[in-house]
Amino acid sequence: MKRKLVVWLVGMLWILPGLAAEMTETLPNGMKVSAEYLPAAKGSPTLLILHGFMVTGAFPTVQALVNELSSKGYGVLAPTLSLGLNTRRAGLACDAIHTHTLADDRAEVAFWVDWLASRSQGSIVLAGHSFGSVQLLDYLRHAPNARVVGLIGISLSYVGAQGEELQANQVKRAQSQQAGGDKSLGRFNLIYCHGNYTSTAESFLSYANYDRNAVFRRFG
Repeated sequence: MKRKLVVWLVGMLWILPGLAAEMTETLPNGMKVSAEYLPAAKGSPTLLILHGFMVTGAFPTVQALVNELSSKGYGVLAPTLSLGLNTRRAGLACDAIHTHTLADDRAEVAFWVDWLASRSQGSIVLAGHSFGSVQLLDYLRHAPNARVVGLIGISLSYVGAQGEELQANQVKRAQSQQAGGDKSLGRFNLIYCHGNYTSTAESFLSYANYDRNAVFRRFG
């Protein structure tokens, strides 16, 4: 039985005062991570809201969603993915050194979903902004928590917007580098990083499969 629910949100969101508490937890690997949390009114679902690629839960779009949804009685949890950094509080630049992978992101999403399931009673809805939608979609494809009933995609993004041929060449180069055991850093196109995403081949390739066709096929 399909449990995915895709909803497109458009329009402006009114920003209201928030009362979210910051939660700091430790992942099984020892990494410190944080999230903003507001519990739901009785009987209401809770939304896990994930920011876009490399920004944080403090991103204005995420904060607007947190404030608007919580004002309606919904619970909200807005984690910041670590991307390999303890208690990350700032966005990362494209030319920073990236060794994190999509599997790392998925493990952190799973951690926060399970954390939320242990502290709330109602259903859980995932809501992603930009590439955050894709990271949540990837989580849904890998044995998600049974309490998750839907996914909301906002300003959906994907890999390879700079051109399919260019992306294919980059993937081929990274695959060759990985096959040869080369763990050095390279520069790639990824999301909004135009030739300056500085990463290992493993990091780049973990995200590279989510091109336009893959994203729309899996959202369908």
